[in-house]
Amino acid sequence: MSYDIAIIDHHKRFETCKEFLLWYNDAVQYLQEDYQQTSPVLQQWFLKIKNHIRPLNGEFAPAAEELDTGEFLEADYSFGKEMIYVSLASTDAHKTSALARDLAKEFDLAYFDISGMSELYNADGSHFLVSSQQETIDASQEGYNSKSKNRKIFIFFVLLLYLIALYICFLNADSWGGKVLIPLTLSILIPFYGFMQGKEKNTGT
Repeated sequence: MSYDIAIIDHHKRFETCKEFLLWYNDAVQYLQEDYQQTSPVLQQWFLKIKNHIRPLNGEFAPAAEELDTGEFLEADYSFGKEMIYVSLASTDAHKTSALARDLAKEFDLAYFDISGMSELYNADGSHFLVSSQQETIDASQEGYNSKSKNRKIFIFFVLLLYLIALYICFLNADSWGGKVLIPLTLSILIPFYGFMQGKEKNTGT
C-alpha cells in the first residue's frame, strides 16, 4: 500500500471543499510521468525533493539493484500542469510526508494530505478538511455535466451548419452545388473527427 499526497501550484487559494474537488477531480485525470510538463515552481520542488525521496519512475529513477535496499526513501511521482501526485511508501509515510509538506511551504505550494486526514493546506496556511465522499461524487458529477453540456452544444451547432450547407448545395445541385458538396462535407467532418479523437485521448490519459 502507499500513502498518497499531492503538491499543488494554483493561481489562487481554494476557499471551499467543493471548489477544490471540482478542480482536483479534473486535474487528476491528466497526470503523466514527465516532470517538465508541470509548472516551473513545481519542477523546482520536485528537483529538490528527489534528492531526499527518490523517484521510482521517470528519468531520475535509481538502478534496479538500488531499489528496495532501504538505503533511500522512495516514491512514485505523477505530474500535471498544476499538481504533482506522490505515492509514498507506507512504511516511511510519516517521515516522507512531513518532508514533502515542509518543502511545499518553502516554495509556497499547497499540500493535500490524501491518505491521512484528507486535509488541504493552502500556500497561505489556511486549510480545511476534504472529507465527504458525497461531496466528491457531487463535484465530479457537476464537472462531468458541465463538460457534457458544452460538447453537446458544440456538436449541435456543427450538425446544424452542415445541414444548412447541405440543403443549399442540393438547391444548387445542377450548377455549383454538386462540386461543392464533397469538399464541404470533408471540411466539416475532418475537424469534427479530430475533436472526437482528442476527446477520447484526453479521457484515456
